[in-house]
Amino acid sequence: MKKTAFTSLCILLAIVISIWWVTSRPSNSPSAPTPVESGNHTNGRPPTSGQPEEIPRPFNATPEQRRAIDEENERRHAEFMNIPIIFYGRVVDQDSKPLSGVEVLSQVERATNLVEHYAHVDPVTKCTPVLTDASGRFTVQGPLGYHLSIISITKSGYRKPWQNGSISYDRRLPDCHKPEANQPVEFMLISEALPQAEKAYEKRIRFEWNTRPVSVDLGSEMGSLVLTPKRSGYDPDNARTPFDWSVDVHSNGLEVSHLAGNAERMAPTDGYQTGHLYDYPRGATGWISRVNGDRYAIRTRDSKYGLMELDIYGDGDGNSSSCWVTIYINKGGARNLDHK
Repeated sequence: MKKTAFTSLCILLAIVISIWWVTSRPSNSPSAPTPVESGNHTNGRPPTSGQPEEIPRPFNATPEQRRAIDEENERRHAEFMNIPIIFYGRVVDQDSKPLSGVEVLSQVERATNLVEHYAHVDPVTKCTPVLTDASGRFTVQGPLGYHLSIISITKSGYRKPWQNGSISYDRRLPDCHKPEANQPVEFMLISEALPQAEKAYEKRIRFEWNTRPVSVDLGSEMGSLVLTPKRSGYDPDNARTPFDWSVDVHSNGLEVSHLAGNAERMAPTDGYQTGHLYDYPRGATGWISRVNGDRYAIRTRDSKYGLMELDIYGDGDGNSSSCWVTIYINKGGARNLDHK
């Protein structure tokens, strides 16, 4: 009896050891899935369409193997990100006339791999300076990279107003820059002979929702602004939930023309109105709770041009809120909107 029990125990132990041996061995079968770490990939980036697929790190990889895999993944990523940089631009003056002999300085930033990162390799490369031709055109042909920055655009006797000189070539983004020789990006320089606009008004205006309009005196030259704010459905305990709000901005004595984008260039000669309605019903496409840095070209009663910047806070606490109004006037009568 004891011998039978001992024999059975030995057989059972042999079966357990056999099962353990089979399941613990790494499989050599090509169809067997390799266990990988759960969660994000090694560098935290989810796979992106068009990018090279990352090599997963097995659970049983040694530290040396893990480092080699990480370095290879970063090398592939950098190789994907860095493309030949080419940029077509054009420089004009305040009257849209081409400027020749303008010096353009730029630099390219590239993605670095882990080996370069550990070696503290500078990812930024200065490009060779270029000059505009008789038509104001220039071409930057930089090294491999994914981002171009226009550092400076200079010509004696001219100044450059604020303008975005940051150009992304990141192919993962839907709006990455696609250079076209027949459609150069335009930059403007303004003659130093033209005066800059000067700050004429800056104030925070407070108002109550769903009450009477708020009138703001801007002075005899500019007249006044009248704000009519309306809001409903606002939940102060959950400010991220969309709500209905609008502010009707009307001017008395001041004409305004809405500017697209953030470039401060020249005020138009026509297309002016007496106001603008900000209307954001809940559920609307592009709904926002605040208006930040909205810009208008303005024309005063005596036909002087300037720039108005407007911030409106639709999500103010309680029943009150506010907006910021900043106005610059070019007292010399010119239309350029760059300011001190």
